[in-house]
Amino acid sequence: MVAHVRDERTRHRRKMIIGALATLIIASAATYVVLVMEMEDRRARVARLRGRPSAYGSTEGFKRTPRWPDKERNSKWLLGYEESSWWQIISRLTASADEHPQLLKQFKAKTRVGWPIFQQLLLDMSRDATLRERQDVSIPLSMKLCASLRHLATGSSFDSMEDAFRVSAQVLRRFFWDKFIPWMIANKYSEVVRAPRTFDELAHVVGEFEAAGFPGCAASVDGTHVAWVGFRAGDRADMTGKEGYPTLVFGVTVDHSYKIMHITRAHPGATNDNVVMLEDEFHQTTMHSDLYKNFEFTLYDEDRRKVRHRGVYAICDGGYGDSRNLVSAFRNAGVVGPKLDWSRWVGSVRKDVECTFGVLKQRFRILYTHIARRKANDVENMFKVCAILHNLILERERVQPSADGYAQYVNALQRDIAENDDGADLHEPAAYANLSAADDIARSEGAENPQPDPALDCVGGASPLVLRKKRALQDALVVHLEHYRKVHRAEYGVDVFVYTSSRENALRRMADRM
Repeated sequence: MVAHVRDERTRHRRKMIIGALATLIIASAATYVVLVMEMEDRRARVARLRGRPSAYGSTEGFKRTPRWPDKERNSKWLLGYEESSWWQIISRLTASADEHPQLLKQFKAKTRVGWPIFQQLLLDMSRDATLRERQDVSIPLSMKLCASLRHLATGSSFDSMEDAFRVSAQVLRRFFWDKFIPWMIANKYSEVVRAPRTFDELAHVVGEFEAAGFPGCAASVDGTHVAWVGFRAGDRADMTGKEGYPTLVFGVTVDHSYKIMHITRAHPGATNDNVVMLEDEFHQTTMHSDLYKNFEFTLYDEDRRKVRHRGVYAICDGGYGDSRNLVSAFRNAGVVGPKLDWSRWVGSVRKDVECTFGVLKQRFRILYTHIARRKANDVENMFKVCAILHNLILERERVQPSADGYAQYVNALQRDIAENDDGADLHEPAAYANLSAADDIARSEGAENPQPDPALDCVGGASPLVLRKKRALQDALVVHLEHYRKVHRAEYGVDVFVYTSSRENALRRMADRM
């Protein structure tokens, strides 16, 4: 009897436990379903507010409809790129480029790159397994590469290029952003856009500036803005700087022949140049390497004797702080005198970086458009690809510095200087004010006969030591330019020119008149 009662109680307890567990499981499942539904509803609301990337055929109930229903097989989907004028140009130039000089000129004018550069890029891309195309139905790689170059050159929309290339705008867009831009950055950027890596390369770059009166100068640096409308609405204030509209700013370092040596990452348009320089790898790391900080050059002193100095520098405007390796014009150059003349000459010589911006934006008109890409990194990579192509063109079409064509090339591309120059060289009207107390302090400490410290300083605040080193180098360059002009007149019979090609042209005209 007792055992029977014990079994009944045990069964009752089991039923109670099983019932409690079942209730708990059902309640947990119901709670989970409610939470999932709330999360999905919240995600849907956020997606409606922020927007989400669209995918072809992602709409519910979407049914793909052929473009040409009356055609058969793949023909009903394709636009027929074989019938486009671009395919005819590419086919004829591939077969025999030398027989079509007019087509070569048209191809270069429309894509900005010559046929040899296009062929080399096409060959390098065709060797990459990630860019190989199916031979049966895919669009040829040459057509998509040509369309990408055309997009950079003109800034035309992919929809408008669809009619010209007879290739789907979706195909062109995906190839440009997902394949062409990443491939160029991964395979060409570090190879083409780079600073000198050997002593001979650095000596060649320094020699170009030395002929203009700046021995030891290795680069010119400035910032350029690219309009961007893909930013988040709350970031408009950070993106809008002196341009008056939202932009991204890049710090660009070039040599005296317009070759781009380094580009910083993209910064909001309102970022100061000094802040951009804090993250500039070239000026923070490369300029402090043994090759650059131990490079020796000579300057004339007060007695016209050559004094050896060590450590290269770059010329810039007055917005880059007081680092010794970033030399700018005097902020208070006086009313007349050597300092004012030297400050004006700095403004003339460093126009190479302003000219580079003009050449780059005239050549690749997409940089003049308001780019609507959502990711700033995409805009940065696109800007760097333009720099890659710019350097490839310079290397391929290199003209000797003393040739007439080089001077004409430079003069023809001066029209954008006024738009790109920020006028920060002389800091008007302070450039015509009296000498500052800092000038008097530097003079009293022996800055008239300077011996610059070869060590390079980091970009930072204007501490007395940092300011003294920069002023010492500036004063030494002022003295050098004054004597270098006299030596140049005695040797060539003409004053110093910004470019050696201008000097050669002047000497040739003088010889013709005689």
